[in-house]
Amino acid sequence: MKIATVTLNPAIDQTVQVDNFQLNRVNRGLAIKFDASGKGVNVASFLADYGYNTAVTGYLSQLLMRLTSRRQISICLVKLLLRKQ
Repeated sequence: MKIATVTLNPAIDQTVQVDNFQLNRVNRGLAIKFDASGKGVNVASFLADYGYNTAVTGYLSQLLMRLTSRRQISICLVKLLLRKQ
């Protein structure tokens, strides 16, 4: 059985690793990590981590599709193609 989640407003979380963070100072990042996010994506990721067969549906950009594909989650999405007018 496959569990499907719907994500109409997905996001990309950006995490920056900083050693010895100091308030009101310039802090340099050591590493940057990007993760697909949004309620439906988060639920699908959690379930996939515990061995459930999951699929994400909704509207997703190319970058979000690449990020979710790293987690063994099926992608059943409407691709948004933006054109300049």
